[in-house]
Amino acid sequence: MNPLIDLIAGIALSILLIWWIGNIAFFKRSSFSISSLKIAFALKVFIGFALFLVYSFHYTTRAEADTFRYFDDSAILFNSIKSEPLDFLQMISGIGIENDYFNTHYFSKMNNWYRSYENGLINDNRLVIRINAVIRIISFGSYHVHSVLFNFFAFIGAFELAKLFFLICKSKWKSYLAAFLIPSFVFWSSGILKETLLIGFLGVFCYRSYLTWHKQCNLRNILLLTCCFFFLFILKVYVLLAFLPIMVWWSIKKIISNWLISLSISFAVFFAIVDLTPRVFPDFNPLHVLVQKQHDFINLVEAFQAKSKIVIPRMEETYISVLSSAPLGLLNTMWRPFPADVNSFLVLLPFMENLLLLFCIIGALYSRNRLDKKQLEFMVASLLFVVGLFIIIGVSTPVIGAIVRYKIPGLPFVFIIPLLFIDSKKVPLYIRNNRIITWLHSHL
Repeated sequence: MNPLIDLIAGIALSILLIWWIGNIAFFKRSSFSISSLKIAFALKVFIGFALFLVYSFHYTTRAEADTFRYFDDSAILFNSIKSEPLDFLQMISGIGIENDYFNTHYFSKMNNWYRSYENGLINDNRLVIRINAVIRIISFGSYHVHSVLFNFFAFIGAFELAKLFFLICKSKWKSYLAAFLIPSFVFWSSGILKETLLIGFLGVFCYRSYLTWHKQCNLRNILLLTCCFFFLFILKVYVLLAFLPIMVWWSIKKIISNWLISLSISFAVFFAIVDLTPRVFPDFNPLHVLVQKQHDFINLVEAFQAKSKIVIPRMEETYISVLSSAPLGLLNTMWRPFPADVNSFLVLLPFMENLLLLFCIIGALYSRNRLDKKQLEFMVASLLFVVGLFIIIGVSTPVIGAIVRYKIPGLPFVFIIPLLFIDSKKVPLYIRNNRIITWLHSHL
């Protein structure tokens, strides 16, 4: 498609969706102003275009650029709809495609249908390719139309997170900051990337999980939960694994009200599930998958000499080995890049983000707010998710650039924890009366 027409199509769709945000009840019923939601979505669209420019000029090989490779592969799948529509439907559904015919005519022509190495999990590349192929039915091959639609889906996920945070802390600026304004979170969920889909599904999953376990256990929430669980399992099963202890805890807490006792029991149940899983499903051993993924990643980094590589100890397939690697893994995911690691703008961005997090922690210590029971339990749940997720990422990922991207599902929860402790009334008057702060309070 002509680049100018492509850009105009993306802008036109963005304007249409911004108008739509202001006219449907889903957004109008929230505690946030429509203008603030329009700004949040417009920011994602702008960052999505910036990401397009980064990948266009930073990567000389288009087939290796994440935001293009799934989009380009989807064209091969989509083109079958003209001559062989049944082939298109089969490839979208995944039914009856594991044979030489499909491999010869379609899959062998793609760069990403098959992964360079298999780890026993579902191939998430194919989901992104399929979604792009379906969007091509209405996009006429416009990259920016795809990008805007992906961004809108991630925006819905962030919006659901903002609603969840507001339900807990009753502060619009805290919820808005954690859900919409974290730099890495916005950047890496604003293009045709797996992370964009991940944030969409994760945001809905988290909010609907909380409603189902604590407020409204209805058919609508259960259906949304089931749908998001299915797609999260395909996209990033380790994110679901990190969320599992929380779901176990919330379930046990309905029977045992003491949250410390129920939390202890949930840990025992969680580790029992992890230990029993390979006995019930021999093809899926979480420990083996984690260790194998680390070894494959280390071998890949050593072969290509990645610029932002870090040294992590090779794990063995034992719980002791994984647990001994956990503290360093958590440290690397939580606080890297360090100042000495900064060697490009894409690494500088998360470093600045770490400084912002430190500022939030200092603010929480300076103006401590006493949490109520609901807030305290949510903080513990957030810590469970973040610590579990960051350990999984840190022990298996030897590249800072990859860590920065993989950690974004946990970033909103990382920031909401110290923000919960900040008592706005104890913030110095000159900050509260700042024009920007005053404007934010009046427009959120």
